[in-house]
Amino acid sequence: MTTPMRCLSILLCAAATAVAQTTPIDPKTLVPLDRVVATVNDAVILNSEVLTLTAGRVRTRQEELKRQLTLEEISRVFKAMLDSKIDQHALAQAAKTLGIIPPDRVESFLQEQLKDEERDQIRELGTYQKLSEERLRQSNGSSWQSIVRDQRVSKLAELTKVLTVTTRLQNQHNLLITPRGMRYFYRRHVDQFVHGSRALLGVVAVIGPDAAATAAALVDAWRGHELAPDELVQRFANRGACNPEVLLIDDSSAKTRRPDEVAFARAGPAGTVSAPIERDGSYRVWKVLEYWATRNDPFDDADVQREIRDYMEREVVDQLMLQTIKRARERTQVWRLFDR
Repeated sequence: MTTPMRCLSILLCAAATAVAQTTPIDPKTLVPLDRVVATVNDAVILNSEVLTLTAGRVRTRQEELKRQLTLEEISRVFKAMLDSKIDQHALAQAAKTLGIIPPDRVESFLQEQLKDEERDQIRELGTYQKLSEERLRQSNGSSWQSIVRDQRVSKLAELTKVLTVTTRLQNQHNLLITPRGMRYFYRRHVDQFVHGSRALLGVVAVIGPDAAATAAALVDAWRGHELAPDELVQRFANRGACNPEVLLIDDSSAKTRRPDEVAFARAGPAGTVSAPIERDGSYRVWKVLEYWATRNDPFDDADVQREIRDYMEREVVDQLMLQTIKRARERTQVWRLFDR
């Protein structure tokens, strides 16, 4: 295990075992050990499974934020991944307990899926021997039995979603989303379809004897790079950069902001960086972080109705999914280590 991943593993274990602690923990004193962190009926969820999911999510989040997550933030990610794993197991077991199709048909359907997938993999790789080698490579130290178990859980959970969500949505499509409901949605959210241009504007100030040169360097550093105002200030703090801001500039901003600032932001597009702007011996640099062009689309517009329908369908699917998870949880006994 590489040093960064080992440190992450130690941090994750610390998060999992010290959620309620407020005193600092020295990661060097912790030894990551695998253990059961939850059960769903007779199914076991291991700490290592949740750590693997957590590590991927932590890396993604750190790339988005451009910083390391705190121990508390990692702990929250760990708990969210554990909840997701519990829901997946509950959904998998619900495939045979919700009574939509007989349990023997569920198992038969699952075996057919696994065989079809194996045939497709053999066709792609050429021989069963190569498939076995690929399975060994993918196992990464795990037993093939555990991989097959994970596949079963994943496919059964997806089957439950199809049976209880997709089928219901198709059968009741016309009842769930009606023209009247779409028009009501448009009236409630008309500001999404009718608005002037608006933008998120990043602002950084520069002070000091070399403010002009620093502001020019700051413009070069900001142009073409995904940096938040506070990150830019950190980079140039020793040269007088200060006062990072992120402002929403819209129709109402003309009452409170400088006219040239408002005009710059609402002209767009995203990524545009201003030249240094002098103000009372100091300088400002602006950047359009996000931009939304002027929109004036009526309800009768076909694209508007398609957008509303897509949103409402996602909303309905989310509601049905929550109901399905709730029903599945009611049919399973869940034990969590951190509920003790």
